[in-house]
Amino acid sequence: MSTTSLPPPIPLREVVQTPDYSKKVMDIIDRIHRAPDVPGVLEMLRTSTLTMGARASMYAVAIPEDGSNLTLKVLLACDPLWGYAQHRACPLEIHPWFAYASEHFRPIAASRIAAEAVQQREAVAIAHQHGFSSAFIVPTPTGGGLGGFGVLWLGSGLQGEFDHEDTHVVRVLARTLAMELHEWFANETRDWLLHSAGLQPGDLQLLALERRGLSTKAIAQATGLSAVSVHSRFQRINARLACSRRKDAARRAAEYGLI
Repeated sequence: MSTTSLPPPIPLREVVQTPDYSKKVMDIIDRIHRAPDVPGVLEMLRTSTLTMGARASMYAVAIPEDGSNLTLKVLLACDPLWGYAQHRACPLEIHPWFAYASEHFRPIAASRIAAEAVQQREAVAIAHQHGFSSAFIVPTPTGGGLGGFGVLWLGSGLQGEFDHEDTHVVRVLARTLAMELHEWFANETRDWLLHSAGLQPGDLQLLALERRGLSTKAIAQATGLSAVSVHSRFQRINARLACSRRKDAARRAAEYGLI
């Protein structure tokens, strides 16, 4: 988890009236794909958040490793004490803003997301205390029937900021920022798994065929391998991807964008 701190609240409606507002923000967002590492992309998130006139932001990527447990990658461009307080209160997955992004595609003002459970209400109160008095929630779903997703929280220290129509341009820019962050992390996680697992093109072909639901016999016919070789190759692939079944290995490869 990476963190940095931000200055006091800035009224959004004042900032959007400054000359070349949208261009300045887009110039920063456009550089995200060239960020060399996580600290670099965190700096882009921090700078774009401030330039938009917001106080705080958080971006998280969730990747289901076995269909249920999530691997989370989180960037915090906000008060670092928020992350500590949130962790003590409950897992991030329980936060209603995070949960919303796991089930919906449409960006929404956080004020419209219900916090029903006691833990959820406590989590929202903690966010309010650490730079997210109002917030705009932008889901970035993976698509393709996969369970992974990303979510951007853009926050202000002033209540109701994202409920005003005259901050529409901020919400549009937030959606663009979220998509660029999602693409950067998709590329980063794909490259990391490909390198760490040492998979070859032939391995990816087998995983893609397994993902399509082909039988061992059909995979053997498609690749020119024997059934025994197919089984042997999958045992090696499963070990490298830390999966017990080849179906799970193919799903993990798909979740990480390898196939």
